[in-house]
Amino acid sequence: MRSGRMQRAEDIPLVLEWYKEHCDPSCPVKVRVSHQKLLKCFVMNELHSRTPKAQKKKRLLRSLKATKFFQTTQLDWAEAGLQVCKQGYNMLNLLIHRKNLNYLHLDYNFNLKPVKTLTTKARKKSRFGNAFHLCHEILRLTKLVVDANIQFRWGM
Repeated sequence: MRSGRMQRAEDIPLVLEWYKEHCDPSCPVKVRVSHQKLLKCFVMNELHSRTPKAQKKKRLLRSLKATKFFQTTQLDWAEAGLQVCKQGYNMLNLLIHRKNLNYLHLDYNFNLKPVKTLTTKARKKSRFGNAFHLCHEILRLTKLVVDANIQFRWGM
């Protein structure tokens, strides 16, 4: 059974503590020098290593809840869906206008339509990546589900 700084079985040397003892003066100089270097390394490692403190268990969710960025609220899921749709619309619109594609219009149902007939150059420029189209389709589906639920609540 191991504790403390665990090491794999093959990493543990058989004579770990021998250089902590006094070196025999009858040893050759190179043995005494290597002994001294090992001792010096050991002392440096001991000085620079901190003893592990006993840590109390931190509850991640509780500590996040205490910050101003993670707070809880009671929200109806339809209202949350509307907020997701609104923020998603703003995000996609920002991406469109960042690429300076003013000739593409994104309506509130997440339909992306050209304002004018596009030239070949404009078509090439207005190509988006897979991530954009995936977000676009997910937001469109979310909008359809939220709209259907709200119409059901209103009794239409």
